[in-house]
Amino acid sequence: MWTINKSKFKLFYKDICIGEILYTDSDFPWFSGAFTDNDYFKSFKPFFHSLVESLDKNIEFDESKWDPEWSEFENWSLIDEFGEVTPICMPMIYTDQWDIGWRLRF
Repeated sequence: MWTINKSKFKLFYKDICIGEILYTDSDFPWFSGAFTDNDYFKSFKPFFHSLVESLDKNIEFDESKWDPEWSEFENWSLIDEFGEVTPICMPMIYTDQWDIGWRLRF
């Protein structure tokens, strides 16, 4: 399937590439990697920062502050170097460390 520290992906929200991922580890059902953002990620960064912060502080995430489509699983996917699309659930992007976690969407 994928090779740790070799497989690379582009992260897409709908048809917008917001960054690139180097796959670094897995603990099924979670996969993780190093995330490199691009200019399109700027509008998403506060959303992911708030999401991770709510998990770290064990408080409820207030989705009403954000575009509701950002939380919809069907809007997220990875595309590998060969153009293969992999549907994923909404990823977790840790903007302080530029790590990302994701699960496959079946």
